[in-house]
Amino acid sequence: MRTERYGPHDGQEGDLHIPSRSRPPVVCLLHGGFWRMPYGRSQFDAVAHDLARRGFAVWNLEYRRLGAPTAGWPGTFDDVLAGIEHLARFAEEGVDLDLDRVAVIGHSAGGHLALWAAARQRADEGSGIARRVRISAVAGLAPVADLVDAHSLG
Repeated sequence: MRTERYGPHDGQEGDLHIPSRSRPPVVCLLHGGFWRMPYGRSQFDAVAHDLARRGFAVWNLEYRRLGAPTAGWPGTFDDVLAGIEHLARFAEEGVDLDLDRVAVIGHSAGGHLALWAAARQRADEGSGIARRVRISAVAGLAPVADLVDAHSLG
């Protein structure tokens, strides 16, 4: 495992788990915690280790959470896109990753961010904006997918 920053702000980092197989598909994990501190990527440590043991490269991504400077809209969302794009830098540095098979999986608030990132990427492609890393699959685990309803429920 290696921890790397993908931007200048606190929280813009992730843990890359690299399995022993060549050119592994990549799973990008986005933790939950209602977009707030103190919840962080350590929530997914066991999942990251298990996926790497099964042959996946895992990018366990942190992002700016509410309570940190510049978090929220758009900072948190910018972090998710920048973190996913950082996978291309790993490949440029010689890390053997299959960037044609990148899945983004998030739980709760991370599920919301995963679904948003995939939808945003699709919208960007429709507008002619090219990204170096294309999300090929997305899964929201108990995502907060209806923000209006979540707000009304407190």
